[in-house]
Amino acid sequence: MKAFRLLLLIFVLCSCSQNKVVSDLIEIHIDPSKIEEAYDISNNVEPEWDIVALETTDECLISDINGIEYQNNRYYILDKAGSSVFIFDSTGKFISKLYKKGEGPDEYSEIDAFCVEGKNIWVSDGNMRWLICYDENLKMIDRFSIFEIMGAYDIKYRNGYLYLATNWSGWNEKNMQLATYNIQTKEITGLWYVPKISDEAAHWIKPTQLAQSGSSCLFIHSYCDTIFQIDDEGFVPKYKVIFSERYKDIPKPIEEYMDPNNKHIITGIENIKQTKNKIIIGYPDYEYLRSAIYDKVSGICNVYTVLVYSDLNNLEIYQNTTFFENNNVVSSYPAYMFLGFYEKETDRAKIQNESYRKKIESIVSSIDEYSNHVVIRFKIKPDSKL
Repeated sequence: MKAFRLLLLIFVLCSCSQNKVVSDLIEIHIDPSKIEEAYDISNNVEPEWDIVALETTDECLISDINGIEYQNNRYYILDKAGSSVFIFDSTGKFISKLYKKGEGPDEYSEIDAFCVEGKNIWVSDGNMRWLICYDENLKMIDRFSIFEIMGAYDIKYRNGYLYLATNWSGWNEKNMQLATYNIQTKEITGLWYVPKISDEAAHWIKPTQLAQSGSSCLFIHSYCDTIFQIDDEGFVPKYKVIFSERYKDIPKPIEEYMDPNNKHIITGIENIKQTKNKIIIGYPDYEYLRSAIYDKVSGICNVYTVLVYSDLNNLEIYQNTTFFENNNVVSSYPAYMFLGFYEKETDRAKIQNESYRKKIESIVSSIDEYSNHVVIRFKIKPDSKL
């Protein structure tokens, strides 16, 4: 069985670089010409949800939210521009900030990705190629160089291992695209190595390459229409994404990408999220990010302009600022954007549920356009189809 899985993996990796059809995989068919207005999550999440306005002080001002994990009744928030991981409690009160940018032995040059392991925070410095772990007091307790191996631009934690992913094309054949790091033994194991592409080709870094849900973690890579799965049995190709039209995810010079005449071309998956029953695939189409939602049970895939929560007057839930972790759906909004939804009393009056409306009104009255972000956390129902 292991030999079969290895042969299948080798076959698919070769197929990715040569754009061949792989019939053994589950096919996800996406029709970009058929777009539905919105996907409503209301019936798939618990009726009780949390909303917080993150505390606003000079010490904890956030530029942009690039990642959120809700663990230990805390919000851990990545701000790449500020090279920081902010920590807030469940009410939005600021607790502390990991900011150790510099050249010292416990410092980093930038944070490209992070994950929470127990009460520890792991960060990846893709520039200097370090994995660094800080304890709950933000003291460095581990540091591991991956300089000659990869630059990890997305990381996830599961069962004593870090999953490390990158889009870096590499400068030698030893560079890895996907690897695991054993926290106890400090051993790194390559799962996939750098595919050969032209020196003239543009190199893209996808915002999200790993999508975790329960025991499953999915992986995507540039110039490859295959979605891979990492689970207890290993690393295997799982799904093949097929666009019905305008698809051309192949290496090409940056000039071709920037040519306005090529805006109609769909250049593949930009980010990926997953839940127990769905895979949410984000892909750029002209200047919009579309959400293709694939049902793992029925095999049906539909394309939507946006996700919404209808019980809050169709609050829009954007894929690139929404994070799915441990049955939580955590969505963030800059204060000015949130006020744009609810600042008018007529908009708030459209919320039928009185307790929901009061929650929103409480947040609106406590912020202005210069405040920190607003974060909403939904809990997915156990019997949800989401």
